[in-house]
Amino acid sequence: MKRTEGKEDGERAVEEEAEGRRNGWSGCREMPWWRLELGSHGAAKCFKKEKGKSPVSFGKRDDSSEAGVNLLHHLVLEALSLNMLFVAVHVPGVKNSIMDTLSRFQWEWLRTLAPEAEEEGKTCLSRLVVSNVSFIVRDIEGPPKLIDGKETTLYYTVDHCPEDLSVTWLMRRAGQVQEIQTSQMKEESLLDPSYVIRSQREGRQYVTSLSFIPHMERHKDVTLICRCVNNQHNDEKMFHCKTIYVKPRLSQPVMRSLFIYGEMKYLLNLENFYPKSIRITWRCGVGESEDLISSTESLADNPDRTYSVSSEVRIPEDRHKDPGFTVRVTWEHESMQRPESRELSIRDSDYRWSPIEKEIQIPRLVHGVPAVLQCDISGYFPDAIIVIWLRRVGQQLYEETDHDANQSVISWIADDNTYSCTARLTITPTLGEEYICMVDHPALETPIKKSTGKLQVTVKPRLSQPVMRSLCISSGMKYLLNLENFYPKSIRITWRCGVGGSEDVISSTESLADNPDRTYSVSSEVRIPEDRHKDPGFTVRVTWEHESMESPESRELSIRDPDYRWRPVVGEIQIPRLVHGVPAVLQCDISGYFPVKVTVIWWRGDEFMMYENADGAVNQNVTSMRAADNTYSCTAHLTITPTLAEDQGAEYMCVVNHPALEKPIEKCTGKLQVTEERNTFFENLRKSVNEIHIQFFGNRGSAST
Repeated sequence: MKRTEGKEDGERAVEEEAEGRRNGWSGCREMPWWRLELGSHGAAKCFKKEKGKSPVSFGKRDDSSEAGVNLLHHLVLEALSLNMLFVAVHVPGVKNSIMDTLSRFQWEWLRTLAPEAEEEGKTCLSRLVVSNVSFIVRDIEGPPKLIDGKETTLYYTVDHCPEDLSVTWLMRRAGQVQEIQTSQMKEESLLDPSYVIRSQREGRQYVTSLSFIPHMERHKDVTLICRCVNNQHNDEKMFHCKTIYVKPRLSQPVMRSLFIYGEMKYLLNLENFYPKSIRITWRCGVGESEDLISSTESLADNPDRTYSVSSEVRIPEDRHKDPGFTVRVTWEHESMQRPESRELSIRDSDYRWSPIEKEIQIPRLVHGVPAVLQCDISGYFPDAIIVIWLRRVGQQLYEETDHDANQSVISWIADDNTYSCTARLTITPTLGEEYICMVDHPALETPIKKSTGKLQVTVKPRLSQPVMRSLCISSGMKYLLNLENFYPKSIRITWRCGVGGSEDVISSTESLADNPDRTYSVSSEVRIPEDRHKDPGFTVRVTWEHESMESPESRELSIRDPDYRWRPVVGEIQIPRLVHGVPAVLQCDISGYFPVKVTVIWWRGDEFMMYENADGAVNQNVTSMRAADNTYSCTAHLTITPTLAEDQGAEYMCVVNHPALEKPIEKCTGKLQVTEERNTFFENLRKSVNEIHIQFFGNRGSAST
């Protein structure tokens, strides 16, 4: 803008001042050091209370307007903080159309009046130093309520902030004051990471903020203090955390449970709220029609000075039989912006007492013979079940309407206070039919169904006798499975053998036969070498599957089975006549065992009797032989030299073990009898030799004599 020609600034200001006084300005207010006078055309004068000083005028096209506008900005803010009132009065003077267009934002008219004006406006000075104005501290600004767990920020503002201002945040708890920041005028992470301080200076204004997350235990009755200090002045403001509002926490969904008297209990648990006062309302009904329900509340104090409440209502069973019936619970608390609620219905996805329909139980069906289909339904509440049986033939579906003659539904209350029932339908099966049991209940969006599928008039394979075993001449064992009278023809038989969990599939041979009643029979056999049976843990498993069976059946065989026929038979110990010092042989016969693996141990009392003779021969031996029935037999011998000192009254035991035995077989001699009788033959021979010797030498002596 061009400079106004004519009077100097000082003269013009004095004239304007006098003119203003003549026109009776009423907008003047006394400031601590300044007096401000405003005119209606944007002109303003600011007078300092010192003689000889000219006023600063602005709002005109002179050099002092730029600084004056900036000063006015700060003074107006200060005046607002002090609740001052300004009244504008028209000041007659030089007409200034350009300023009028600027004040009215008439940019196109401005370009017409002042085409030489700059495209961009000139920025005012960011600040004006007024050294004699005291800084102004505002109260700490914060939210009306402190909500537990919700981040909160407190603001502290200083106007006319001097350069040497120091600001500190403190906390007072239980009479103890603690500083919670370490430096000023920039963002800091405090010693406690749960607090954050941000500081910013803009011109002569300084703003600092404290952000934290209120917690009931840490901040209730705590006072937060912001203190500002410089070399001439200090001030502090306080923010009292008198009440920390803690929002009720729904710890779990509204729970429902059943009572023996046909009622359903609804239970709401709200935890850890503060203050204590809370309002809970229950309503129930169908559609828009809802009734208020009386409830029972149980309030509890928590260690952290919060509260918890349980609220429950009980509603009769009959009201739940309408699928549109709902229950609504609403709670209100000072910590909440608006009430919260939950609505429950027996159509909810988490409703636990919808009917569970099991698969239809189908007995063995014989063409033309009446049979009963049965469907069990359980776990439902309320008792409002509907069962409909349908029969499908080809593409046609028929409802079984003869309820009295062939249908029945028997219900009862279970231990968990739910209901169960068994639906039965008597049919006379024919080929190609399918039956469907359809169940409806108020808790179901759509009925549930179970189907028999197309009925199969089948006959389950009959195991006419146990799996047979026989011994082969080639030292193996044959296993034979006979299944009789099954229908249809297809059947699967699998043989496996092994020890423990390690089983091998065995190749088998099947022989299928037609029966006069149009059923089938099959024989399946396998042969397994003898050596595999020597492990007592060895098993043979045969499994058969048929479409008439709900699951495969199997038999497992082992040589430890009770009906295994080829365990060793141990005879009594054969004891010869025992003479002191004369060797003798004890003998035990073992027969009828398979496989050949047999172990024999001899004992005398607690003494193991296997040892070698002087010539290196073992004093016992066992040799197995194959019998005509393909079993094995053996005779166990033990050679002993009995003595009166050691063997008189002693007992010898023969212990026989075999893979087919759960425990060894023991045979005992009983107490042995050892005699001193000598052999007559040798005694007589000795006597004869002695007599001959005496006779011979006696005759010769006589002759010489």
